[in-house]
Amino acid sequence: MAFSPDGETLATGGGDKSARLWDVAGRKTAATLTGHTDSVYKVAFSPDGKLLATGSHDNTARLWDVAGRKTAATLTGNTGYVTSVAFSPDGTTLATSSSDKSVKLWPTR
Repeated sequence: MAFSPDGETLATGGGDKSARLWDVAGRKTAATLTGHTDSVYKVAFSPDGKLLATGSHDNTARLWDVAGRKTAATLTGNTGYVTSVAFSPDGTTLATSSSDKSVKLWPTR
């Protein structure tokens, strides 16, 4: 799970193949993000909070437009499940690691 940079939104992933955005103040689900075909266990917000990255056991990572609540990109190329996701400090690059023992760098713009 991860808090957005402004602390107003919490992102979670789970075994139901989705990620959820939670309204922290209201303590309720703000959105359910679907599209992965297996469990989602890794989430990270970009430094500006506009993108959410998710990593899944379906061997993909996804970038989500947080405001639009939609997939911005599906990142394929791993042969194992995605074990971590992290944005660069300027938000222009997403790093993913995989159970296939690889690390990949992806442009976010």
